[in-house]
Amino acid sequence: MLNDHDLLHGGVQDVVIENQANARRWARLVELHRRQPDTDGDFSMTAREWTALKASEVWATGDRHARHELNVALFLHEHLPDVWALCQQGALDRARAVTIVDILRHRLDDPADWARCGERIGRYLAKRLSRYDDLGVALVTCTVTHLRNKLNYETRVLRSPDRPDLAVRRGRAAHLRPPAATGPPPSASSTTSWCGHSARPAPTTCSRCAAGTTSASTPARSGQTWTGSTPPEVIRSGAWSRQGE
Repeated sequence: MLNDHDLLHGGVQDVVIENQANARRWARLVELHRRQPDTDGDFSMTAREWTALKASEVWATGDRHARHELNVALFLHEHLPDVWALCQQGALDRARAVTIVDILRHRLDDPADWARCGERIGRYLAKRLSRYDDLGVALVTCTVTHLRNKLNYETRVLRSPDRPDLAVRRGRAAHLRPPAATGPPPSASSTTSWCGHSARPAPTTCSRCAAGTTSASTPARSGQTWTGSTPPEVIRSGAWSRQGE
């Protein structure tokens, strides 16, 4: 009868075998993609499409899942060799490997940054290997949350505006932008601004008209009293009435 130690350590071997099996499937996808060039007489499908389609049919997986697995495998194999090696050894499981690939693919767009971040993540994972000497295996034991925090930090550092190479790239992009429009400010009397947009001048009203416009423009009804400041000429013309007259 197996004791608790044997049950637990037997599970460690199962995890390593499962990781190795998943890594072998990724290696098969990479090899299938390499053998299927984009221009092999079938111009309606690319190598990625053909590989994902055949894998989904034969392995009985969804087409979307097969495409994602192929993208993860190709990214690990081409840009993150240290992480790829840990997967082949069975030390890194699928969940952590997919987390690494998804974050790097969506937050960085330069292959040089992918390789640089891959080296740092490889060293980070190597320091968090738990070795089982009696079984001759090792497993990455950092949590997915800690791994995400590390990836967030590394991607922020690589996207920092203080990096000289990013400053040069941003300078080149700014140099390619069209120059900003320059010219004198629009005058208050013109109806067209210097940039070509319609600009009507704001209407102006003197203080006397602003105070008596309402009183002078609206005729008084019987029994009402004018309020506000009434111009003298309106009073003289009889256009207003006092209450009770």
